[in-house]
Amino acid sequence: MTDRPIIFSGSMIRALLARKKTQTRRLVRDLRVRLPRPVSSEFVLMRAGLGRAAKRGIYPAVLNQHGAVSAVLPDGERLGLRPGEFHFVCPHAEGETHLADHGNGRKLWTIIPQESRLWTRETWALLDVQSNYPDPETTSEWTGPIPAEEPLDSRILYRADDGPWRDEIATREWRWRSPIFMPRWASRITSEIVSLRIEHLQDIPFYDIRKEGIGCPEHDFPGGLCVSECPTLRRAFVDGWDQINGKRAPYSSNPWCWVLTLKRIEKELIHG
Repeated sequence: MTDRPIIFSGSMIRALLARKKTQTRRLVRDLRVRLPRPVSSEFVLMRAGLGRAAKRGIYPAVLNQHGAVSAVLPDGERLGLRPGEFHFVCPHAEGETHLADHGNGRKLWTIIPQESRLWTRETWALLDVQSNYPDPETTSEWTGPIPAEEPLDSRILYRADDGPWRDEIATREWRWRSPIFMPRWASRITSEIVSLRIEHLQDIPFYDIRKEGIGCPEHDFPGGLCVSECPTLRRAFVDGWDQINGKRAPYSSNPWCWVLTLKRIEKELIHG
């Protein structure tokens, strides 16, 4: 089982805790592919001296707007790849890549994750700076035993939670710490990756917006919510995406995204 960290905002942490968020989209960047065996162009091209060939290994890759994949060779030339010839190197999970049917004539690159879990990083505070906990800003990857003088939950505060202490933290030595510096032992949410695919951002259907933990500001109320395509719901998703990724890859640019479907794991099962 491979565990990897992932950062979520406060609102998404609350959605995860409420089990309203079971999906997340992450921008595809620095795409790479793994070739399990040598690959070459079609025989006709090779015979004419126009073909390309690549040894087994990992290569930078290009994914065009139609979903065609090419490996970028050391000389800068591109080698087109067919299903079964490669596997994507995903930063969130390992697995085999297939071109799968997702209904309505849609075929998407899908990765079958191999026992991969994500542990969540969020903004937090350590209550007792004189405790035996290692300094998280210098040992963020520390994996030793958790000190057991007191229950862990009583020593850590999470900014996503409500509480009278939220506005007081900044004035105390229990300062809020960046999610980047959260070590594994301080994380409270772990999720299994159930499925993984690559998809254009704008292709997200309304029911997946719901799975992203997004609510509709106009139609959601106790006992009811919008259950079909809704401009207000989509706008809420667009605004949330652009707030984080607007400078690099706004919604209007329709970038390729990793689509991860998650299943939260109960704490007693994580250490089992």
